[in-house]
Amino acid sequence: MIAIESPSPNFHAFARETAKRVQMKPCPGVGEPIPVCIDGQIYVYGKNGGNITFSESCYYDNVKNTKFERLFTTILFNPNKHQLACDLASNVSKYFLKHALEKNDLVQWETRLETF
Repeated sequence: MIAIESPSPNFHAFARETAKRVQMKPCPGVGEPIPVCIDGQIYVYGKNGGNITFSESCYYDNVKNTKFERLFTTILFNPNKHQLACDLASNVSKYFLKHALEKNDLVQWETRLETF
């Protein structure tokens, strides 16, 4: 995690982020709906205006602390109007993301994901 890898590591920030991650529900898996939270809403990470969404745990495990982190935000959905699946649940999607990170080309990942 970035808090520990920095030149002046912040253990408290690391512990806070670790505790947050441990409390998250796991990704529901390929094609499965992202579960409703305790407040009755669905929280996902995505790009405003985009069609790609991630479960919170997949975002933390694959996107957070990468150069793409700043491109995504938490988005709230009403479960009565939306049923969302995690676009990072499959190993293929994670593979495409890894290559997009190496090339610094998010569009490449989005295009491959949409055509997969």
